[in-house]
Amino acid sequence: MSEIATILRGASRVLVMSHYNPDPDAYGSSCGLTLALKALGKEVICINESGVLPRLAWIPGVSLIQNKIPAGQWEALVACDCGDAARVGD
Repeated sequence: MSEIATILRGASRVLVMSHYNPDPDAYGSSCGLTLALKALGKEVICINESGVLPRLAWIPGVSLIQNKIPAGQWEALVACDCGDAARVGD
């Protein structure tokens, strides 16, 4: 965990993702981390291939979710609630 914290502390631009067809814990973990990193002054984009599912729009931070990775250089990527790289989608 300390290695991950060191990487995130040192990164200024971070992508946070969770698995497609998300459930509340996928949104909760990715949105929570996104909000925490933003509070530290990081540029953070929260990505979910499924976009925002209306039934889960009540989760704090869900309005920040995008469904495509924006162009540019990113220093770190965190996959939340995802046991396999294929689950983040295309």
